[in-house]
Amino acid sequence: MLPVRRGIQLLASTIVATVMVQATAELDVQVTAARCRHPRAVEAPDGTIYVYGALKSTDGGRSFWPVDESDPPFGSYLFAEKLTSLYWRKGLFLGFYWNVTCREAGRCVGRMWRSRDGLKTVEKKETVLIIPEAGSVAVDNFSEVRDQNSSAIFFHRGIRELPDGTLLACMIGSFEQDNMPTTDPRSKMETPFKMRSFLVSSDDQGDTWRYVSTVAAPSARMEDDTEGFNEWALLPLDDGRMLAVMRTGHYSPMVASWSDDGGKTWSPPADMGLGPGVDPYLLRLEDGRLALAYGQLVQRSAEKMADWSHEDQRRKCQLAINADGTGKGWLATTVADYAPRMAYPTIFEVEPNVILYQSGECLELWRVKLQPR
Repeated sequence: MLPVRRGIQLLASTIVATVMVQATAELDVQVTAARCRHPRAVEAPDGTIYVYGALKSTDGGRSFWPVDESDPPFGSYLFAEKLTSLYWRKGLFLGFYWNVTCREAGRCVGRMWRSRDGLKTVEKKETVLIIPEAGSVAVDNFSEVRDQNSSAIFFHRGIRELPDGTLLACMIGSFEQDNMPTTDPRSKMETPFKMRSFLVSSDDQGDTWRYVSTVAAPSARMEDDTEGFNEWALLPLDDGRMLAVMRTGHYSPMVASWSDDGGKTWSPPADMGLGPGVDPYLLRLEDGRLALAYGQLVQRSAEKMADWSHEDQRRKCQLAINADGTGKGWLATTVADYAPRMAYPTIFEVEPNVILYQSGECLELWRVKLQPR
């Protein structure tokens, strides 16, 4: 547990390292702390960054202070409630529990936390999801909660708001027709059936969500050992298109798709050239470049392919930059090398060419300095 009597200066000897990112960058200092669960970080409309529900920074991650009575009660929102999708702007805070329940074909319900007064008061209620394309969704027996009333459909991370107030949310799961079993031993640990990435929208601030499109779905014609299309991130681009980046497995490459009609249709998923990655997180920088944070499991060597009892569970934290803002062509660097961690990242641009990089599960933070464009 971090000390709470005074502010915590984020020096290389404590919990934050500064990493210079160039064409080929090396980590100055690696910092690892005690394992915990997989909490998130979120930025308030005034620029305050809250991490793990216990700490806050008002200076772009140079120092962190314990939250106090004047701060929102984030202990229950960022840590205990398993909220994987968060959105916060002035006048609206939204958080969604990861798993939803499908009580009848095409109609599901989830749990939502909403505030319109800066989290002075928080409304906890059901959110309704209308997904006729899903059909009758099977119960998910592989989730952490082992809840027999839960379905294999999940909110995952990204929520975006369009100029007209419409909200878009990333979701993943297996529809009724997604009955292709995973074959790879590691993929079987993640999901019994190959998953799809799909988009939903809301025009009533989260009360109701409706299916928009599938970004990518598994196909019976594709014989591979992936998880299908799992965790994904969404980002509107300056040219009016939308970019989606998706995980396919621990040993299969991340892929990208683009939409030029507001998310109604998507291009075929394409290998990004970055290798495998988990929990991709997209960010548009002030200078127009794109940043992508993701975790990566140690890759299996050929001689260990069949011996899963010796699988290496270490992960590293990666950061890739796209120079032209199109999402095509990335340069990746390692922020933190292989270590016992979940490596589910969140990133913020805290000043021009400086990114605050938070790794989920372990208490790890880095200020990453980029070379100017």
